Amino acid sequence: MIRPDSEYAQFSVQGLTQPTENVQMVQEIKRHYADLKSICAEQDINITWLHVPAHEHFRWNDLADEISKDASRPNKLQHVRATD
Repeated sequence: MIRPDSEYAQFSVQGLTQPTENVQMVQEIKRHYADLKSICAEQDINITWLHVPAHEHFRWNDLADEISKDASRPNKLQHVRATD
């Protein structure tokens, strides 16, 4: 299951809409998604998407946001460990 908090990103990667921002990044992710779909199809695995509302204090979404913000800062990536 893929749980994006951005419907724009989801629909762009799925090819349901044409991206207007971050076009190169979307194209790169679409290539990886095509590879993933192919591998999953070979193993009879279905991929499902379920939108997670952003900024609603969902624990794992908040962690993913924190990691992505850190990764976007040059030389500032910190390892974040999920805790229960």
